Amino acid sequence: MTSPAVALTGRIAFTAYGVPAAQGSLRSLGRGRPTIHSNAATLLPWRQVVASEAAAAMGTLPPWDGPVKVTVGFTLPRPKSARAGALPTSRRMDLDKGCRAILDALSHVVYDDDSQVVYLQAVKVYEGDHRALIRPGVHVEVMRVTS
Repeated sequence: MTSPAVALTGRIAFTAYGVPAAQGSLRSLGRGRPTIHSNAATLLPWRQVVASEAAAAMGTLPPWDGPVKVTVGFTLPRPKSARAGALPTSRRMDLDKGCRAILDALSHVVYDDDSQVVYLQAVKVYEGDHRALIRPGVHVEVMRVTS
Protein backbone atom coordinates (compact mmCIF):
# COMPACT_ATOMS: atom_id res chain seq x y z
CA MET A 1 0.00 0.00 0.00
CA THR A 2 2.94 2.39 0.19
CA SER A 3 3.71 2.78 -3.51
CA PRO A 4 4.74 6.23 -4.76
CA ALA A 5 2.33 8.31 -6.81
CA VAL A 6 1.87 6.75 -10.23
CA ALA A 7 0.12 8.28 -13.23
CA LEU A 8 -0.60 6.15 -16.26
CA THR A 9 -3.17 6.80 -18.95
CA GLY A 10 -5.78 4.64 -17.24
CA ARG A 11 -4.61 4.35 -13.62
CA ILE A 12 -3.37 6.58 -10.83
CA ALA A 13 -2.24 5.69 -7.33
CA PHE A 14 -1.22 7.95 -4.46
CA THR A 15 -0.93 8.14 -0.70
CA ALA A 16 -2.14 11.05 1.42
CA TYR A 17 -0.97 11.26 5.03
CA GLY A 18 -2.97 12.70 7.90
CA VAL A 19 -5.78 11.53 10.15
CA PRO A 20 -8.65 10.54 7.81
CA ALA A 21 -11.84 12.55 8.28
CA ALA A 22 -15.30 11.27 7.47
CA GLN A 23 -17.88 13.17 5.44
CA GLY A 24 -20.02 14.52 8.27
CA SER A 25 -23.69 15.30 8.34
CA LEU A 26 -24.87 18.56 6.85
CA ARG A 27 -26.01 21.27 9.24
CA SER A 28 -28.14 24.24 8.27
CA LEU A 29 -27.17 27.60 9.73
CA GLY A 30 -30.69 28.95 9.20
CA ARG A 31 -32.79 30.47 6.48
CA GLY A 32 -30.72 32.34 3.92
CA ARG A 33 -27.45 31.10 5.43
CA PRO A 34 -25.18 28.34 4.09
CA THR A 35 -25.40 24.66 4.90
CA ILE A 36 -22.10 23.28 6.23
CA HIS A 37 -20.66 19.94 7.27
CA SER A 38 -20.87 19.35 11.01
CA ASN A 39 -17.14 18.51 11.04
CA ALA A 40 -15.99 21.09 8.47
CA ALA A 41 -12.95 22.07 10.56
CA THR A 42 -11.38 18.63 10.03
CA LEU A 43 -13.11 17.51 6.82
CA LEU A 44 -12.20 20.39 4.52
CA PRO A 45 -8.42 20.35 5.24
CA TRP A 46 -8.39 16.53 4.86
CA ARG A 47 -10.17 16.71 1.50
CA GLN A 48 -7.66 19.38 0.39
CA VAL A 49 -4.71 17.10 1.27
CA VAL A 50 -6.29 14.23 -0.69
CA ALA A 51 -7.12 16.48 -3.68
CA SER A 52 -3.58 17.88 -3.71
CA GLU A 53 -1.99 14.40 -3.77
CA ALA A 54 -4.47 13.31 -6.46
CA ALA A 55 -3.61 16.35 -8.59
CA ALA A 56 0.10 15.56 -8.26
CA ALA A 57 -0.57 11.98 -9.37
CA MET A 58 -2.65 13.16 -12.34
CA GLY A 59 0.06 15.57 -13.47
CA THR A 60 -1.16 17.38 -16.58
CA LEU A 61 -3.95 14.90 -17.36
CA PRO A 62 -7.44 16.41 -17.40
CA PRO A 63 -10.19 14.83 -15.28
CA TRP A 64 -11.42 11.58 -16.81
CA ASP A 65 -14.85 11.01 -18.21
CA GLY A 66 -16.53 7.62 -18.16
CA PRO A 67 -16.70 4.94 -15.47
CA VAL A 68 -13.94 4.41 -12.88
CA LYS A 69 -13.00 1.89 -10.21
CA VAL A 70 -11.73 3.24 -6.87
CA THR A 71 -9.80 1.29 -4.23
CA VAL A 72 -9.29 2.99 -0.85
CA GLY A 73 -7.18 1.82 2.09
CA PHE A 74 -7.45 3.85 5.30
CA THR A 75 -4.89 3.65 8.09
CA LEU A 76 -6.34 4.97 11.34
CA PRO A 77 -4.54 5.89 14.57
CA ARG A 78 -4.61 2.92 16.95
CA PRO A 79 -6.57 3.66 20.14
CA LYS A 80 -4.82 2.66 23.35
CA SER A 81 -7.62 0.18 24.02
CA ALA A 82 -7.11 -1.73 20.73
CA ARG A 83 -4.94 -4.83 20.88
CA ALA A 84 -2.57 -5.71 18.05
CA GLY A 85 -4.36 -7.22 15.06
CA ALA A 86 -7.78 -5.95 16.21
CA LEU A 87 -10.17 -4.84 13.51
CA PRO A 88 -10.86 -1.08 13.55
CA THR A 89 -14.37 -0.99 14.91
CA SER A 90 -13.83 2.21 16.87
CA ARG A 91 -16.36 4.94 16.30
CA ARG A 92 -13.65 7.22 14.92
CA MET A 93 -14.74 6.86 11.29
CA ASP A 94 -17.54 5.08 9.44
CA LEU A 95 -16.02 3.42 6.38
CA ASP A 96 -18.77 4.66 4.06
CA LYS A 97 -18.46 8.28 5.25
CA GLY A 98 -14.67 8.08 4.91
CA CYS A 99 -15.12 6.92 1.32
CA ARG A 100 -17.57 9.74 0.61
CA ALA A 101 -14.94 12.26 1.69
CA ILE A 102 -12.35 10.67 -0.61
CA LEU A 103 -14.72 10.43 -3.59
CA ASP A 104 -15.73 14.08 -3.18
CA ALA A 105 -12.07 15.15 -2.94
CA LEU A 106 -11.33 13.38 -6.24
CA SER A 107 -14.21 15.10 -8.11
CA HIS A 108 -12.98 17.62 -10.70
CA VAL A 109 -9.41 16.38 -10.11
CA VAL A 110 -9.34 12.72 -11.21
CA TYR A 111 -12.85 12.46 -12.66
CA ASP A 112 -15.59 14.95 -13.39
CA ASP A 113 -18.07 13.71 -10.79
CA ASP A 114 -18.18 10.93 -8.21
CA SER A 115 -21.26 9.50 -9.94
CA GLN A 116 -18.72 8.00 -12.40
CA VAL A 117 -17.57 5.52 -9.72
CA VAL A 118 -19.03 2.14 -10.69
CA TYR A 119 -16.87 0.00 -8.42
CA LEU A 120 -15.64 0.85 -4.92
CA GLN A 121 -13.44 -1.28 -2.68
CA ALA A 122 -12.43 -0.04 0.77
CA VAL A 123 -10.70 -1.22 3.92
CA LYS A 124 -9.66 0.38 7.18
CA VAL A 125 -6.86 -0.83 9.42
CA TYR A 126 -5.01 0.48 12.44
CA GLU A 127 -1.46 1.79 12.17
CA GLY A 128 1.04 -0.94 12.96
CA ASP A 129 -1.01 -3.67 11.26
CA HIS A 130 0.55 -5.59 8.37
CA ARG A 131 -1.54 -3.86 5.67
CA ALA A 132 -1.17 -0.38 7.16
CA LEU A 133 0.68 2.67 5.94
CA ILE A 134 3.66 3.85 8.01
CA ARG A 135 1.39 6.44 9.68
CA PRO A 136 -2.30 7.43 9.49
CA GLY A 137 -3.56 8.33 6.04
CA VAL A 138 -5.13 6.82 2.95
CA HIS A 139 -3.85 4.99 -0.10
CA VAL A 140 -6.02 5.45 -3.20
CA GLU A 141 -6.00 3.80 -6.60
CA VAL A 142 -8.30 4.91 -9.42
CA MET A 143 -8.62 3.03 -12.69
CA ARG A 144 -10.61 3.76 -15.80
CA VAL A 145 -13.11 1.01 -16.60
CA THR A 146 -13.58 -0.06 -20.17
CA SER A 147 -16.49 -2.10 -21.48
